[in-house]
Amino acid sequence: MTLVKGTLETGFREIFDEKYSSFKGFPETFEEAVQRWASVVDSYGSKVAPTSTSSSAAKAAFISVLSTMKTVNDLDVLDKAIVAYGVALAPGMLPAFTGTPSPTEVGVKQVETIGLNNGTSEACAKKLADLIDAWFKKGTAVNTTSGATIFWS
Repeated sequence: MTLVKGTLETGFREIFDEKYSSFKGFPETFEEAVQRWASVVDSYGSKVAPTSTSSSAAKAAFISVLSTMKTVNDLDVLDKAIVAYGVALAPGMLPAFTGTPSPTEVGVKQVETIGLNNGTSEACAKKLADLIDAWFKKGTAVNTTSGATIFWS
């Protein structure tokens, strides 16, 4: 398995890009929005290599953190939810690898600039996908036998 950035972009566009041919409609409730965002991130993150057995726990961690969001513009919470997903995903790489998510922030607040400058939903989805993909691929995994370190992919 491997991380495919297009999974994120497509998933986000299905949630919030009404001009996208596969747009599924805006979430009707906050809870539905949280679930749909979690599903997009999990569809992507659960494919990480080295393989992790903890994607269910990671999705639950994402939902738990994202559920604390107070406004749709509280992108710091989205950042924290993605980090929580990665932190919960890492232990599932054992026993073959010791996983460590990226030590940096995801930086999703950068997407706000696109929206404030009348950017398209497509551009926002692409930027979100770029940022999340880059963050995930800075995660590392140390082989517990050889000690070799690889990046998440």
